[in-house]
Amino acid sequence: EEFVKLIEMICANIIGYLDDNKKKDLSLDINQVIAHIHANYASLDFNVSSLADHFDMSISNFSHQFKSYMNQNVSSYINNIRINKAKNLITSTDLSIGEIASEIGYSQASSFIRMFKQAVGKTPGEYRIEYNENITKKE
Repeated sequence: EEFVKLIEMICANIIGYLDDNKKKDLSLDINQVIAHIHANYASLDFNVSSLADHFDMSISNFSHQFKSYMNQNVSSYINNIRINKAKNLITSTDLSIGEIASEIGYSQASSFIRMFKQAVGKTPGEYRIEYNENITKKE
């Protein structure tokens, strides 16, 4: 009977060890992911698939783990970074909307404009005009 208990304890320890290592293998280092996103979001070929590939994970597993860490999906996170960068470029440069689209990872200005309007509620051009009008009023 003691032998059986010893075997059960050894098996439980082995199973626990394997479970712990499985979790470690599947866990994202979210800081590395965020750093990689910020370094690469403006590349035209940057997307969830390339991101999952970079971290040697399936898209579904990567997306699930990212969402569990960040409470939002990875596409939304990338789009938020792009929108914030676009807002900065719109208000601080004279770059055209097409140039801004290219700067933040869009090959088509129309896709950028559609995404910006969906996120902000106005087109990039309208956003720039409104910003410039507000600056003029303050002066």
